[in-house]
Amino acid sequence: MKFLTLVVAALTFAGAAAVAQPVIGAEKKAAVREMLLAMDFKRQLSQVTRQMGGQLPQMIEKMFADRAGGTALPPETQEKMRSSMKKLMDGSMQRMATIYDDPVVVAGMEDIMTRAYGQSFATDEIRAITSFYGTSAGKKLLETQPAIMQQSMPEIFALIGPRVKEASDAAMKEMRAEIESVVPKK
Repeated sequence: MKFLTLVVAALTFAGAAAVAQPVIGAEKKAAVREMLLAMDFKRQLSQVTRQMGGQLPQMIEKMFADRAGGTALPPETQEKMRSSMKKLMDGSMQRMATIYDDPVVVAGMEDIMTRAYGQSFATDEIRAITSFYGTSAGKKLLETQPAIMQQSMPEIFALIGPRVKEASDAAMKEMRAEIESVVPKK
């Protein structure tokens, strides 16, 4: 019961936080929308999916290495596993691409980003950012940032992967222990 109460309270708080949206003035909203246009926000969204798709081979190999745990599997089994994982991930990427291409999702994300930038920056700061994206350096940043991220992500994953796995394993262990302490044993 204690666990269920905690879950209900967390969901209630999360729902209330999602509903409590700040009001952004019309001038600031227009400035943010102009900035998002200068950032080529919609193209950036679609690039996220392509970037993730470009990472698939490394991600599959990393997942395979982590899951195999050094176990010597026959080569044909390894290849079947890799092929299956690739199919699953390709399908996931296709589904993600349709989400990012959905006009309703794009409009919703644009509204969310407008509120977030509107809360974080003054109107004059937003205009300065927009001006920066109009410069050659700003345009180059927008153009090269996806490639820089794609290039650096395998190293970042290698750096943080073991720590993320350790933290995830610890969290799962704690969750199991909490559930076992709350749920009566049969």
